[in-house]
Amino acid sequence: MAGRQIGLIPKRTLDFTSVQSGQAREIVLMDGVDVSEWGEVSLMVRTHSKAFGGDVGRIDIFAVADGRTLEDPGILFASAVPLGTVTINNATPAPSFTVANVDLNVGPVLRIAAKGTRTSSLSGPNTLKADVSIDLSVKSGVARAWTPSVLTPLAWYHASAAYITESGGAVSAWADRSGHGYTTSQGTGSLQPTYSPTGWNGNKPALSFDGANDFLESTAAGLADAFNGDDASLSVFAVLKLNADVDGGVVTWDSGVTARIRARIANGGPIIRLQCTDNTGAEVFKDSTVSLGTSSGHVVGWVRNGASCTFYVDGNAPESATLDVGVITCNSMKVGAGTTGPDMFLNGLLSEVVIMAGARTPADFASFRAYAQSEWGGLP
Repeated sequence: MAGRQIGLIPKRTLDFTSVQSGQAREIVLMDGVDVSEWGEVSLMVRTHSKAFGGDVGRIDIFAVADGRTLEDPGILFASAVPLGTVTINNATPAPSFTVANVDLNVGPVLRIAAKGTRTSSLSGPNTLKADVSIDLSVKSGVARAWTPSVLTPLAWYHASAAYITESGGAVSAWADRSGHGYTTSQGTGSLQPTYSPTGWNGNKPALSFDGANDFLESTAAGLADAFNGDDASLSVFAVLKLNADVDGGVVTWDSGVTARIRARIANGGPIIRLQCTDNTGAEVFKDSTVSLGTSSGHVVGWVRNGASCTFYVDGNAPESATLDVGVITCNSMKVGAGTTGPDMFLNGLLSEVVIMAGARTPADFASFRAYAQSEWGGLP
């Protein structure tokens, strides 16, 4: 089989004769197989012999990945999901070869397993058995383009039409591409941002926030309260273009009272700012020194790592500072607004926003920037 061999399971008997009618049982054949590169994984199964005793059931052999497929890199599997299943049943000749291909993202850990399922309508002895050998390899020359799915986003907002709900250009919902389902929405028409399929650079989509009252919101548990506590680490990467040198929120977590975390724009450049207010009202903010201006788009990043923060703007050197407050408890996440009111509205375009738990690295931002330059164009 072409490709780099990952693992080989010599001929062994898969014995499911103890499985009761209408039940199934799984046998782990290999565990902890590290696929440390992008690639197409081929699962080849050779059936040497089988004893099914009539239409007793079937044996499924599959890879299980704690990762995601590349057929839609935005789909994140929250738990181990079977991939590339090869089924042995009475229609499968023995001896025979069967193969299934699985497109995998970077670095998942695979488990190879077999599952025997017995037909529920049958009674009597179970002879569900097969002798098989298994080969697993990664094909060469099938590297895939990098996408933000590699960063395991908590939420991922991309301006392609598939993720937008709009009527006459007014956006009522921006769906989460991460697979976690954290859609942001706005039910009031006068507060909805505007969608244009060519709003970015004349040929790519964007959401336009008017700086007056447009914003989207999610109160979903898991996102709205994701960074509650004392010095919770987080990262926000975005592709944006500003219309004016004014204050505006890009992503804000707030409590409806005092506490909030704001990845925002500040006037005086404009520049990016990370601003945190704890439950007592104590507030600290830090700024990047890099002026964004209003003439072009930018790739920017806000990272909070415990009691410190780091700013990323295009290809400029990262800037870090201390940012330490007390416990923060929030229950809402807004895109395009900066305070609880809400107010401090964004005046500009957003084409992509990626929210991640934990502090991402300069290398992560560099990868995101290179991706964004290819995905959107018109970026320094």
